[in-house]
Amino acid sequence: MASNNGAGEEQLTRMEELSKTLKEGERILAPTRRPDGTLRKPIRIRAGYVPQEEVAIYQSKGALAALEKGKNSEAEEDDEIPKEDGSESVKSLTSQINDLAVSQNPVPTSHPSNSVEASDAGAPAQDLDKKIRALKKKIRLAEGQQQKTPMEDMKPERMEKLAKLEGWREELKLLEDKKAELAAL
Repeated sequence: MASNNGAGEEQLTRMEELSKTLKEGERILAPTRRPDGTLRKPIRIRAGYVPQEEVAIYQSKGALAALEKGKNSEAEEDDEIPKEDGSESVKSLTSQINDLAVSQNPVPTSHPSNSVEASDAGAPAQDLDKKIRALKKKIRLAEGQQQKTPMEDMKPERMEKLAKLEGWREELKLLEDKKAELAAL
């Protein structure tokens, strides 16, 4: 144990020497004790150094804008909601939720890239071209599979693709008509 005291004194003298040679803005972290009782060396931290844990994480302009928008909307909500006890606000929220009407007829949803409705009249010609190319590729691949494999040997996934083939052709025709209309304008 006597060697520990000697090592501790040695560390302190080393730290004093380091502190004499410090440049402006530098600092020294004092030696820390390990679980076994020995001391770690003092650490010199150069001027302007920021530890990795304290470095701010990069956020894009869009993320910052969304964050600001979220803060603003929260502030507006806080202004709109009167400050009252918790049970009153819970009751008002539950009454508002109960007042909401739920539609009995579910609205069918489909993947936007597979539906003609997803391409509204204001869609640029590039989007139409992209959708037309995608549909042509689907049709080409499905027809290729149909020619390669006999119908009785096909897996259920391929059978589903072939069932969709006619729908894709109709959708392709509609998109090409819409593109022709846009070109005429």
